[in-house]
Amino acid sequence: MTAALPALAAKGAKPEFGPNVLIFDPSMPSQTIQKKINAAYATQQHNELGPQRNALLFLPGSYSVDVPVGFCTGVMGWARRPTQKVVVALLCS
Repeated sequence: MTAALPALAAKGAKPEFGPNVLIFDPSMPSQTIQKKINAAYATQQHNELGPQRNALLFLPGSYSVDVPVGFCTGVMGWARRPTQKVVVALLCS
């Protein structure tokens, strides 16, 4: 598997993590990102002991979206370089 990763990266291939992993990049319209976030939240809002899981992954860049976090949802961001900090502000009620 590890030998295949550099080959995929060299070809510009995007990995497929399944339907519950959403990967966003700053070139995507904010409305499109927000729709996908809202759909994940609608599933997870009251899903405390349910089998569904979601991961929301943000590539380096700036985003103007609201990310409500339900049960079993992870929100992660990447920096451009390992020395950079990633700032993700989450407000949970």
